[in-house]
Amino acid sequence: MESLKNTIGHYVYFSIEEGLKGQITEEYTENVISLLFNIDGLPLFNNSNQQVWPILALIIHNEYQSQPLIVAVYSGDSKPKTVEEFLNDLVAELNTLILNGVTIGNRIFKIELVGFSCDTPARSFIKKCKGHGGFYACERCETRGKTKNKKRVYPSVISRKRSKRSFIKKTPKRAPSRRHFTILKYTKLRPSKIGIFRLNAFIILGNYKMVIAAIYNTKRVNRECKLKLPRRAIKQLNLNLKKSVQLIPKEFQRKKLDLDKFSYWKATQFRFFLHYCGPLVLHKILPKQMNRHFLLLFVACRILCDSELYIENINYARELLVKFVELLPSFYGVDSQVMNSHNLIHIADDVENTKTYLSNISAFPFENCLGKIKRMITGRTNPLVQLVRRVSEQKACPEMANKNCIHKKKSVIFYNDISYEHKFDLKSIIFRGVELNTSKPNNVVKIKTGEILLITRIIRCEERNIIFHGNIFKDATDAFEFPCQSTKIGIVKLGRLSKTVRVVLLENVLKKCVLFENKNVFAVTYLHES
Repeated sequence: MESLKNTIGHYVYFSIEEGLKGQITEEYTENVISLLFNIDGLPLFNNSNQQVWPILALIIHNEYQSQPLIVAVYSGDSKPKTVEEFLNDLVAELNTLILNGVTIGNRIFKIELVGFSCDTPARSFIKKCKGHGGFYACERCETRGKTKNKKRVYPSVISRKRSKRSFIKKTPKRAPSRRHFTILKYTKLRPSKIGIFRLNAFIILGNYKMVIAAIYNTKRVNRECKLKLPRRAIKQLNLNLKKSVQLIPKEFQRKKLDLDKFSYWKATQFRFFLHYCGPLVLHKILPKQMNRHFLLLFVACRILCDSELYIENINYARELLVKFVELLPSFYGVDSQVMNSHNLIHIADDVENTKTYLSNISAFPFENCLGKIKRMITGRTNPLVQLVRRVSEQKACPEMANKNCIHKKKSVIFYNDISYEHKFDLKSIIFRGVELNTSKPNNVVKIKTGEILLITRIIRCEERNIIFHGNIFKDATDAFEFPCQSTKIGIVKLGRLSKTVRVVLLENVLKKCVLFENKNVFAVTYLHES
């Protein structure tokens, strides 16, 4: 296969069907397999053009967890020259599987395509459309860009949406940049199906970096930006962040939130700031109107990432995001409405089309898989051959094969500590994928009554029932009331801790919480399962 630099690249196709046969077991009782695909470039070595372009697939289901499977890989010194040749095998097999299903053992499974999770350059390559700097670059609507301060911006928040027909026929005339459109032409996909699900790309690393850059007065921010915080306020914000770090639970791997090094933050750090501690540490730091503007983004993202809130509140989240993008020039300059920000308008459509919350269709599992692929390739000679051998070795190893199989999410895993009188005091348990124990910061949960419980003891009775002993926080109120009451999105300002011990059954626990202590005490419910 030829590369974009007219050199010879190498390509191998592993097959979707073969990958599914290695993952699906009798434990999977559903009749439908929903697949989310990812295509992205991965540089292999420093000071080298060698790279691979894997095509990955992930089974999406709320009750099961699985690992991404490698469908195909291209290796060369640049991306493939023609997307038709690169995607030909994928499109052919995908159409066959969607039409006929796949037979695994004695069962026939229906294949459902959730969509493609790609960043903007990869989508531009795959869909053969304008890049993010074009006048008609938006893949979802027909808005026309303008040039402000040498940047392409998209100030209109209300434009006619694209359809499959208008996209293929290149309307407006200058919209798509090339002649052919492989995915849409040869499959039954709508343009919105090749969606923008990559949280770290356009919400966290894009828009939120812009907010923090404005707070920190870096050179990246336009001169017209209205925010100029004094050093005293920045110092106080850093102090608030360092206090919150001490109470970050076990599920968050990176616990350093130093504002002086925010340009080196990883996606997990930005996600924690955006989904959990942002409005709590920025309170009384940002000017009132700018803080309210930030809350529009914060609340909308909390809604779309919450498995319990997104269904009934999609339209409300969409309104908040449109308002956030519309007001960007007022706070961050006329050149702030770039494609990265404009895409926020359409993210609620992705959630609505896929019928699942945003955290469930993010690109984070694929990023982890790309890291594993990179570690499989140790030498510069024949990288694709090395990868094929490592994949074959994993399939031949029973332990690795079982690890990669789909498994049902276990609601409870417990560890015994002390036993007495037919009861066991448990050191910790895994509940819905997160750890609960009796010490901070992993002992705070929300129960069905809406109250926040601080766990002091975990007991497993002889009947295998789990009981929590703990204390309830009294006088819980809203942490903020704009644009909605914070308690509706899982953020509570807590009062004093009751001295009375409360006994709570495991089935009455809703979610684990992150606890913050900053003059006042706050609890924020989890949005994800580890």
